[in-house]
Amino acid sequence: MPANDTDHEIGPWGRFWFIDPVSPAETARLLRVLKLGMAIAAFWYFASHWSDIGYWFAGDGVLGRQGLASFLRDADLGRSVNWRLSPLYWVDHPFWLRGYLALGMLLSVASVVVTRSRIVSILLWLVVVGLANRSLLISGLEDLVLCWGLGYLAIAPADAVPHWTASFSRRLIQLHVSWVIAVTGLTMLSSLVWWDGTGVIAVVAPVEDRLTDWVETLRSPWVHEPLTHAIVAVGLLAPILLWNARTRRTAWGAATLWCVVLGLLSSQLLYFFSVAVLLQSFCPLATTTLPSSAFAANPK
Repeated sequence: MPANDTDHEIGPWGRFWFIDPVSPAETARLLRVLKLGMAIAAFWYFASHWSDIGYWFAGDGVLGRQGLASFLRDADLGRSVNWRLSPLYWVDHPFWLRGYLALGMLLSVASVVVTRSRIVSILLWLVVVGLANRSLLISGLEDLVLCWGLGYLAIAPADAVPHWTASFSRRLIQLHVSWVIAVTGLTMLSSLVWWDGTGVIAVVAPVEDRLTDWVETLRSPWVHEPLTHAIVAVGLLAPILLWNARTRRTAWGAATLWCVVLGLLSSQLLYFFSVAVLLQSFCPLATTTLPSSAFAANPK
C-alpha cells in the first residue's frame, strides 16, 4: 500500500502517534541512545541501594516487613499501598536483597547488549518497579522517572527494524517529560522564593548532601536573581517550545542545561540525569518520510 494511502487511512492523530517523521535508522539510533542513558541510570539506581539495603529492608531493618506492616496498620494506610507489589516483601536477608540489586545491575548492562528481544528491557523495568515499590517511605523522584521511562522504552523494538511501536514509545516519552518540566515550572510559581529571585539558594541541597558548596557563588543578587528567573522561564516555556519545529532546538538545549543546573544545585543528580536523558527524545533529527512498511512490520 502506498505511504500516502496509509497516511490517509490513519489520519493526523494516528500519524502523530504511530508514524515518526524521521528515517527509521535515525529513530532507532535515538532510541538506542535513550536506552543506553536509562540503563546507566538504572545501574546507578541499584548501586545506590547497595550499602544500606540491609539497614532498611532486612528482617530487623528500619522498614522490615513486620515493622512496616505495623506502621501501615497503625496509620490506616494499608489500602493506599496494596497496589505496591514487590518480590522484596518476601525477602529479608541482606544476601538475597543484594542479589536482587545485582540482578538489576546485570539486566541494566544486558539491556544495552541484547538487541534481539524486548524481554530484557521488560525484565529490567519490572525489577526497577519492584525496588521502587519496596522503597516505600524512602523513595525519591528518580523512582518515578525510572519506572515510566524504562516502561515506555520497553515498548519500542529491541533492534533497528522499523515499526510503529518506535514512534509510539518516543511520543509517550516526549509527552511525559514535557509534562514533568511544565509541572516543575508551575510548582515554582507557588513559592515566593521563585518570585523574589532567591529560588536557586533555596534549592541548594542541605550541607550534608552537597557535592559542592554553591552558597558563596550564588550570594550576589547579580547571580542568583537572573539564574532563578531563567530557571522558572525554562520550566514554563520549554514544554511549549519543544513542540514547535522552529524553536525545538533552542528549547531542547535550554531544557537540557536546566536539568544540569538543577541537578548540580540540588544534588539530585540521578533524577535530573534521568530527565535529561529522556529529554533527548526531542533531539532534532532530519525529517524524512517513513515508509508505510514501518506501520505493519512485526516487532520482536
